[in-house]
Amino acid sequence: MNQLSPIFAALGDPTRFAIVDRLLREGELSAGEIAETAPISSPAFSRHLKVLRGAGLLEQRVDRQRRLYSVRPEAVQRISAWTLTMRGDDTGSLHKVSGDIIEYSPPHRLRYSWAWYDDDDVRGHESEVSFLIEPDGDGVRLTMCHSGLEDEESFEAHQDGWQSTFTKLDGIFA
Repeated sequence: MNQLSPIFAALGDPTRFAIVDRLLREGELSAGEIAETAPISSPAFSRHLKVLRGAGLLEQRVDRQRRLYSVRPEAVQRISAWTLTMRGDDTGSLHKVSGDIIEYSPPHRLRYSWAWYDDDDVRGHESEVSFLIEPDGDGVRLTMCHSGLEDEESFEAHQDGWQSTFTKLDGIFA
C-alpha cells in the first residue's frame, strides 16, 4: 500500500484529479495548456503539478521552453493491480483472486474478469467487475458493479467482501 497512498492522496484533491483526468483524456499537454482551465494562481498550480509528480502520477519532459506533462501508466497500473488482488472477507482473511482487464478507459472506467481460488488452488466461476470514477463536487464518486455471479449465495458473499473493502478504503481517506 505504500506506493498507493501518495497516489490516492494526490487524486483526492479535485484540482489534481481534474489535471490527471484531462491528461488521460487528451494526452500530453504543456503546463500552460493545462493551467488555462485551472481557476487557481500560478504558484498554486505549480504546487499541484509538483504533488502529482511526487506521487508518481505524472512525468514531465522539456521541449525547448515548454514543460510537457503526461500521466505515467505505471501509476494507473498499480491501482488496477491492487484492486485485482487485494480481497478480504469479514473474518480478516485474504483470498486469492485473478482476472484480466476487459476495458480500461482511464481515469473513468475499469472493467475486468474476476475469479476466486478455493483452498485447493482451483479457479472458480468467473464474473465481471467494473468501476466508474466521476468527479463529484469537491471529491469523486466511485460506482462499482459486480455482475455474472453464480447464485444468490455467491452474491451475498461477494457483497460482504466488497463492503469490507470499501470500509477499509473509507478509513484510509477519512
